[in-house]
Amino acid sequence: GDNDGWRLYGESPATNDVKVIFEVTDDLETGDTWVFRNKKTYSPYTATEPFKINGNGNITALGTVTATGGNSGNWNTAYGWGNHASAGYLPAVSVNAPSITSTTVVDETIEIVIGASTFSGVDHYEVWSDGATGSDYSLIARIAEEDIASSMSIIDTSFEIAGTIAYRVYAISNGTYSTAATDTQVFVMPTLDVVNLSIIPDLNVYHIEYNIPDTRFIDHIEIYVDKHAVLGSLSRSNAVLSYSGNNKQHTYSISNLNLENFHQFWVEIVST
Repeated sequence: GDNDGWRLYGESPATNDVKVIFEVTDDLETGDTWVFRNKKTYSPYTATEPFKINGNGNITALGTVTATGGNSGNWNTAYGWGNHASAGYLPAVSVNAPSITSTTVVDETIEIVIGASTFSGVDHYEVWSDGATGSDYSLIARIAEEDIASSMSIIDTSFEIAGTIAYRVYAISNGTYSTAATDTQVFVMPTLDVVNLSIIPDLNVYHIEYNIPDTRFIDHIEIYVDKHAVLGSLSRSNAVLSYSGNNKQHTYSISNLNLENFHQFWVEIVST
């Protein structure tokens, strides 16, 4: 009719309780769907209830409820998976940390002795080291389950520089890591010198021969030479590079300009 319509208003009775009312004020004949059911329903119009809030607080919606990140279809799917409490998931565990009993320099390596965790379900241990960098840790050893004992040891040969090397040891059970056992060990680079050095003069050349020590810290050999008319003026600070490599011998050719000059050689090891 001419008076068809709706209104939204608030009522405040004597108790000061405020009610918000959404009301259709007359009959509707268009078949439109309204959010709330109209108060008056006449026979030509059948009211629908696409969304309803009952007085007891229950909410009914005929369509899909959509929210940020999902909708009721997703929720129903998750509900259909059943009771997660009876799904047999592994319970959360706290793995006790192992201990580092000692760290000892052995020649050019470091031995780390590890005391086992008191947790009974450890499946392996991991040993990490910063290699004396002070920051970047990397995995250097893994102790498998069949090698687990009350006391275990590993030999670290991974470091390439001298300094204070920091270690972290973890006990692991089904992917859960313990807190780390930590310790440090100072490593001093051994003296690196060639041995059995000999310099043999020949016609317009010097034959330089030497033995390279057996150490993993050698990168290469460098030979420097200085030449001067005055013997006392020869010095390392004035020497120039004559050879760089890993050979155990080197032949130095004397130029015509220096045939009468004194020569001095320095054979040096460059560490890794």
